[in-house]
Amino acid sequence: MQSRHTSIGIKDIPIDLVFHGYLWLSNQQIPEILNGEKVDITLFQTLPFIIEGNLWSEDEQFSIQIKNIDGEYRVSRFDLSHSREDYLLEEKTYIAHDLKGIGEYCVIEAWEEKKDELLEGMKTLVPAWTAFKGFVDPKTK
Repeated sequence: MQSRHTSIGIKDIPIDLVFHGYLWLSNQQIPEILNGEKVDITLFQTLPFIIEGNLWSEDEQFSIQIKNIDGEYRVSRFDLSHSREDYLLEEKTYIAHDLKGIGEYCVIEAWEEKKDELLEGMKTLVPAWTAFKGFVDPKTK
């Protein structure tokens, strides 16, 4: 499972693919769920704005993370379709508290080795990034 983490722009979010995930609008108490739907790109150009979002494309095996920080969108794409040895990857599930109708969601946590000067230069694992990987179907657990 490779993960290439790249920063992208809003215009680089594919509007022709279907996603599973959520978009949290600034005027909503809970996020809007996307369950096999296309992204409405006009949501990024109007008010209310998107506070945050996580999208997963099962077909293309990539994740998109969206954060609005101080009025600016920061969008990252994580390609999880190939293997790579730079990171130790772990798949984890978490309880979805604010996602109506969703019990759990899945993420890929990436860890990388770094030298720690406080440990006399020994290598230690540190968090590198986390990518959303869709919802867990409660019927499969």
